[in-house]
Amino acid sequence: MYVLAQWADATRSDMRDPHVWNKAQNAYARPTLADDQFALEFPIEGQFTTSMLPDEGGYIADVWHWKAGRSNLDGWVDDKRHIISMSSVKDALPYAFGGRKTVYIARPMDDGKPSYVAVPAPAANAGDVVSSYVAQSPDGSQADVRGKGVHDGKGWTLEMGRKLSTGNADDAVMLAGGEILCAIAILDDELYWKHSVSDLLVLRLRQP
Repeated sequence: MYVLAQWADATRSDMRDPHVWNKAQNAYARPTLADDQFALEFPIEGQFTTSMLPDEGGYIADVWHWKAGRSNLDGWVDDKRHIISMSSVKDALPYAFGGRKTVYIARPMDDGKPSYVAVPAPAANAGDVVSSYVAQSPDGSQADVRGKGVHDGKGWTLEMGRKLSTGNADDAVMLAGGEILCAIAILDDELYWKHSVSDLLVLRLRQP
């Protein structure tokens, strides 16, 4: 399955937490800066919704998470899951609702090595702003989704592709001729919770 996404964004943010030269300290600092991101989410099990803080139930979703300053370096998309549960799960963060209930959220990457890795700052000045990530070859379920985004000064054009069925248990299965729910999120210079989210969408796949 191939996906083409285009959205307006006047500012190209393609570095995440870069090394920034501090003249006064004669060394690099690493401030927290967001990169532009796009996510496409599909249900694996449970009561799938666009809310990560549902009133009841819970779900596991397959997430294709493109990141302009990281996975885009060599044309990949992070393959991960959202696990939303009303009971504690491994590595989940709890979110309490005034003692009425607690929702647990985990966002694990799929099995395998990701397509990028953080690197330390150069020992000497190599430029005012230097990327803190470099590309590497992913493997396992992390090598499922290819994707490359290009910014033209007005917005992003992103192409992504993945096999309909990867054979991995941590991925949603697409069926030619079938349909599946999905949702889209876009992060424009934002971190974590503040982002634009679509309604639930129905994706219909034609027979080849």
